[in-house]
Amino acid sequence: MPSTGGRTRGRIGVGPRWFLAVPGPAMKVAVIGAGHQGLVGALILARAGAEVTVFEQATQAGGCVWSEQRGQVLVERGAWEHGGIVELAESLGLEAYGLHYREHSLLSATRFGDGEQRLFATDLEQTVAGLGADADRYRQFAELAGSLFDMLDAFATPPTLTEVAATLSPLRGGDRLFRTLLRPAQVVIAEAVRDPHTRAALELYAAHGQIPPWAPGSGMFGLLLPAGHGGRAARPVGGSGALTAALVGALEAAGGRLLLGQAVTQIRPQPQGAVVCTAEDQLRVDRVLSSIDVRRLARLVPELPAELAGELGALHSGHFNISELTVSLSYRIAPLLPLDADRDAVWFTQKAPSDLGVGLAEVLAGQLPSRPSAMVGQVDQGPGTGGAVWLSSVVPLQRNDGAWSTTTEQEAGTRVVDAVSEILDCDLWQGLDEIVVSGPLTWGARLASDGNPNHLDLSIDQLLGWRPGGLDRWQQRYPWLSWCGAGVHPGGGLSGASGVAAAEAILAGNHALRRTNELVGLWQAFGAYRQLRRK
Repeated sequence: MPSTGGRTRGRIGVGPRWFLAVPGPAMKVAVIGAGHQGLVGALILARAGAEVTVFEQATQAGGCVWSEQRGQVLVERGAWEHGGIVELAESLGLEAYGLHYREHSLLSATRFGDGEQRLFATDLEQTVAGLGADADRYRQFAELAGSLFDMLDAFATPPTLTEVAATLSPLRGGDRLFRTLLRPAQVVIAEAVRDPHTRAALELYAAHGQIPPWAPGSGMFGLLLPAGHGGRAARPVGGSGALTAALVGALEAAGGRLLLGQAVTQIRPQPQGAVVCTAEDQLRVDRVLSSIDVRRLARLVPELPAELAGELGALHSGHFNISELTVSLSYRIAPLLPLDADRDAVWFTQKAPSDLGVGLAEVLAGQLPSRPSAMVGQVDQGPGTGGAVWLSSVVPLQRNDGAWSTTTEQEAGTRVVDAVSEILDCDLWQGLDEIVVSGPLTWGARLASDGNPNHLDLSIDQLLGWRPGGLDRWQQRYPWLSWCGAGVHPGGGLSGASGVAAAEAILAGNHALRRTNELVGLWQAFGAYRQLRRK
């Protein structure tokens, strides 16, 4: 869930002066879904002069960016590491709406049950200095990762896999780079470094796309961490909800509207634009920007053509049966976690280097991991207000012993707390006031989804030019429709990238608006894809 920091390739930041409204009728845009991607897109469009209405089925905006006040204690229930969006937030001027960041030094850190730890700093040389005999090998691995993403950044639009292969084939080392995409991340990492703890730390990071690192075609995920050095790692002061509040404040200041508790029930195509319907009203618009699951969106469009229904039938979610579980722990007195290297970083915990593969195999079989790996962090609080700890782990989307319930979510959360307590040698139950667990049942209700916050599997067949947003037949049939969000290129994670890309595509195609800069386009947001985190 939390997006990590890292170097941002391409221009994902969009400032308020990038677009210039010109005289003429204002374009009317409906944005479906008030997650951070939808809000980013809505803000850019509103500042360009469009009449923007955001529809959100829940009574609270933010989607997976979810902070909650439990008495005097602030808990995080969703994404909370903001390194992937901090530059965009700055360029959007969100500081003026109360959003402030505190930066820290580590992109990622892993603690093992034997006391070993691996630290990956924003600075590559600082990272290399702590990797012992793997130092030179890891530096070369980071260079390989940088080469691949530099090549991908050169495309103006999301390339298909065949276009990537054609570009790489004449280059020296191009075949190796292409095979890296097709191979399992586990194999790519094992060739790069030798230490089992370093390998395990890289595999844990690679698994955040909800694709097991032993799966063919997961090689790109093995490169995400080594490609991220040189970027930023940051947390919002006052919790992740501060980002949502700032986006909403900026949107309303730009003239946009946010309608909470207003689920869209139907989208009726018109000769020009569409009519967006809720249970209470309907709105005629020129463009629709959807941040919800593309399959769920399709159910809102009556009489979907057979060829488009066929494309949806080929998309898959939960192929590896992976979902996620977040656990929020609140205390009257804040516990002191033994994370001295960087208390603001998201830490991974794993009992033994081999546990991830075993745990993901158990999840695939519909079982809870017997020794769960987890992410852990301490949530900032105001003075004298207690403390909170945030945990996240993977669980099966579909259990082999029946459906998820509130009770089984709590049982899974208990197992994660026990595992982290043992690895850190720190009893997280001591002094605990409250435990709040969010699993597939909770996520399904909050996001109106199947319980998988990523919407679609991030497998090689659904990446790059094949991911929604690159489906040309949809644009040909419904030129008024655009996508953003977790199920859309460049994928999930806390980055704002797909919201930027979709807004720019809408503005580039509208004759009543013009940009003051050249079109950045969809693919220039791919740099943020490296900051991908599970939901």
